[in-house]
Amino acid sequence: RNDASKFGTQTRVENLFSIIKNKFVMHIVSEVYANMKEDASIFDVIEAVFPAGTLSGAPKIRALEIISELEDCDRGVYGGAVGFLNFNEDITLAILIRCAFFTQDKAYLASGAGIVLQSESQKEYAEICAKRRALLVAFENLKKENQ
Repeated sequence: RNDASKFGTQTRVENLFSIIKNKFVMHIVSEVYANMKEDASIFDVIEAVFPAGTLSGAPKIRALEIISELEDCDRGVYGGAVGFLNFNEDITLAILIRCAFFTQDKAYLASGAGIVLQSESQKEYAEICAKRRALLVAFENLKKENQ
């Protein structure tokens, strides 16, 4: 909601903390809506929303500074968005919460967990492993198909 206030007015949240289940993990989802300010563009929305606060933390600016200080490599596309935008500025985006990217000789798998004050490190690590498992299974299946 805080991000939406940068480009919109009358922000509201619907379906607060809905649960979405998939094969490996469950996600808590809330829908945030706002009326666009007259001078705002879709690019203002993208700039305000990404990187997603759900992956960086809050307050976002300080959380991003801490990430930069503590992590020894760039997150690459992790936490960014993939989707499409047409000439009418209709847009559909998905947050890259589990992704793989490749260099000439290496593959990188990215996944994470939302760390909060009440987090327990072993449980958060187990969550990251469960999320990464979906990517590993996909790569294992590709390997089998190509043998």
